Amino acid sequence: MYEKDGFLYGRGTSDDKGPVIASLYALKAVRESGAVFRNNLRLILGLDEETGDISINYYTDRYGHPDMGFTPDGDFPIVNGEMGIMVFDLAQKFSSVPAKEDLRLTKLTGGVAHNAVPANAKAVIAGDSKYFDAVIQKASLYAAETGYDIRTRRQGNSLAVEAKGKAAHGARPELGINAISIMMDFLGRIRFANEDLNDYIAFYNEHVGFDLHGERFGCNFADNESGPLILNVGVANISEELASLSINIRYPVTYTDVELATGMESCLRDTSIGIITRMVQKPIYMKLSSKMVSKLLNAYREETGDTQTPAIVQAGGTYAKMVDNILCFGGMFPGEEDTMHQADERLSVESFFRMARVYARAIYSLCCE
Repeated sequence: MYEKDGFLYGRGTSDDKGPVIASLYALKAVRESGAVFRNNLRLILGLDEETGDISINYYTDRYGHPDMGFTPDGDFPIVNGEMGIMVFDLAQKFSSVPAKEDLRLTKLTGGVAHNAVPANAKAVIAGDSKYFDAVIQKASLYAAETGYDIRTRRQGNSLAVEAKGKAAHGARPELGINAISIMMDFLGRIRFANEDLNDYIAFYNEHVGFDLHGERFGCNFADNESGPLILNVGVANISEELASLSINIRYPVTYTDVELATGMESCLRDTSIGIITRMVQKPIYMKLSSKMVSKLLNAYREETGDTQTPAIVQAGGTYAKMVDNILCFGGMFPGEEDTMHQADERLSVESFFRMARVYARAIYSLCCE
C-alpha cells in the first residue's frame, strides 16, 4: 500500500481491508471512551470471502451466530438486503473428436473467477494451416466491425486468438467488457469440424452473449426491492472433449433458485448442454423498521448529515449471507468512485476516518446505549 494525493492505494484498501481496519479502530475508540458495554463484541476475520466460506463456517460451527452485527463490505448508508447468488457450470461433453487435419478448436481459456468480468480470453485453433488465413482475415474484419480488441498470432503449428476486455466485479458487469463473450461471438463466425462445438457456441451467442440480465436465458427476473437479475460469465474452459463455462447469477430477493433453474432449463431442453450447480446462496432482506437497521442507519446519518440517500439492496455477496443477524454496512460512501476489484484500487484518507467515526457511533448504539 502507498499514499498519494490524499488516497491510499493497494489491493483491498476499499474492499475491504480498509473498512476492517476502520472497524478495529472504532472498537478501540469506543472502549477507550469509557462506555459501558452491554454485550460482548468480537471482530471476526475470514480469509476466503471471495472464493468460499470455509473460514466463516469454521467459526460459526464452533461459536455459533451473533445476536447482531455488520460486515463493512459494501456501501453506506446501509445494505438491508443482498440478492441471491447462484454459481453453475454450463457444460457439455462432445461426442466425437475431428481428425487432426480438420479445423479444430483445441483450447479456449478465459477469466480467473466466476465473480469477476474476464479481461482476457485465449483460443487455440489447429488443423491444416490452409484454414488459418481465413481465420486471420475474419478476426481483422471482426475487430474493425465491432471495435473489440481481438488479435491473432501464429503459435507453432496452431493459431492463437486473443480477446481483451475490461475487468470488473461480477456484481457490476456493466462496468466491464467480457472477453469471453467477445471470443464466443467471434468464434461463432467460424465453422469448426466438431458440430457439437458449433452448437455449443451458437447456443451461447443466442441465449447468453453480452446480456447482463438473462434476457434470452429464461431468467430475466426483477422486483421492486432489488431490480433486475445480474448475470456474469466468469471463466471459460473448452477442450476438444468438453466445454464448460462458469456463470455467476445474482437474483432478486423475492425469487428462488428453483425458479431460476426452471427458467434456464427451459432454454436447454432441446440441447445436450447441462447445468452443474456449484453454489447457491439464498437472498437476505431486513426491513428498514427493524431495530438493527434503524440503529445502523441513524449512526450513518448522525455522522454524515446525509438523510436523503436510501438504503440499498445490493448484488454483491458478503459474509452477511453466511452469518445470521448480520448486514452489510459501508464502507463506500455515496458518490465515491468504485475501484473495488480493479487496477489502482484506492480509498481516500478522509473516507477512512469518516467511516471509522460512523462505525464507532454504530458500535456504541448497538452495544452501549
